[in-house]
Amino acid sequence: MTFTRRSFLQQTAATVAGVALFPSALQAAATVTRPGLQLYSLRDDMEKDARATLAQVAAMGYKEIESYPGSKGFLWGMTPAEFKTYMKELGLTPVSTHTGVEKNMPELMQQAAEAGFKNFVVSWIGKEKRENLDGFRKIADEFNGFGEMAKKNGLLFGYHNHDYPFIDLEGQVPFDILLTRTDPKLVSYELDVFWVVEPGKDPITYFQKYPGRFSMAHIKDRDPQNAKYSTIIGQGDLPLNKMMTAAQKAGVKHYFVEVEEYGKLTPTESVRQSIEGMKKLVF
Repeated sequence: MTFTRRSFLQQTAATVAGVALFPSALQAAATVTRPGLQLYSLRDDMEKDARATLAQVAAMGYKEIESYPGSKGFLWGMTPAEFKTYMKELGLTPVSTHTGVEKNMPELMQQAAEAGFKNFVVSWIGKEKRENLDGFRKIADEFNGFGEMAKKNGLLFGYHNHDYPFIDLEGQVPFDILLTRTDPKLVSYELDVFWVVEPGKDPITYFQKYPGRFSMAHIKDRDPQNAKYSTIIGQGDLPLNKMMTAAQKAGVKHYFVEVEEYGKLTPTESVRQSIEGMKKLVF
C-alpha cells in the first residue's frame, strides 16, 4: 500500500480522534502487582503454626505481609533476626505491623525495625480515650509523639481506622481531627475502606481531600446481603475499582487483604479467593 501525505494526515487525524474518545488507550491499566495480606485474616492458623501459615501465604502469591500482635507477639515467637531471615526465604516483604497503644512502644518499634518492617501502625484506640472530641485531639497529639519515636527507629508511624472515628461526634467527624492535627511528616494513615463505608462515609472523598496522608489501605468488599459484614473482594457491592483509583492518586503504595468474616469458606480459601479478586481490580 502506498502512503501519500494526504492519507498519512487522514490516518493521524483518525488516531487522534480515537485517543480523544478513548484516552485510556494510551494508558496501561494499573493493577496490584504486590498484593499484601493482614495476617489477622488467618488468625487461628497463625496461632497454631505461624511458620507453616506464612509459607502458605507466600505460596498463594502474596508478596507483602502486615503482622499483628498474636499470643506470641507480632514476630510470632521469633527473634527479629529470625523473622527477617524467614521472610527473605519465603520472598515476603514485612511492610507493616499493627499494635495497640502499649507501655513498651520504644522496645516494640526497635524490634519491628530490626525485623525489617517499615511501618508501625496503631490499630485500636481504647473507648475511654475517644468519648469526646477533646479525647481525639489528645490522641492526635499522642500520635505525633509516636511519630517522633518511630522516626528515630527508621519507621513510619501510622493509624488504621475502624468505624468509630467516622461516626459523627459533637457535629464533627473525629477522623478529620486526627488528620488535621497530626504532622504529615510523622504520622501516616492506613485507610480501611470497609470501615469508612460502614458508618456512612465515602473513602473516595477522604483520598481526594487528604492526598499524601495515606500510605496504605485495607481493601475489602461489602456483603450485598448484609451491609454490616465484609466479603471476598469482587463478590460484594463496593465500587472498588474507583476506590483504588482514588487511593493510587492519593499516594497509597501498599494494599492489604484482610478477611474478617469467612462465611461458608475456610479461612485459607477465603484468603485464596481474596487475592484472586484483588488481582482483577483495575484502576
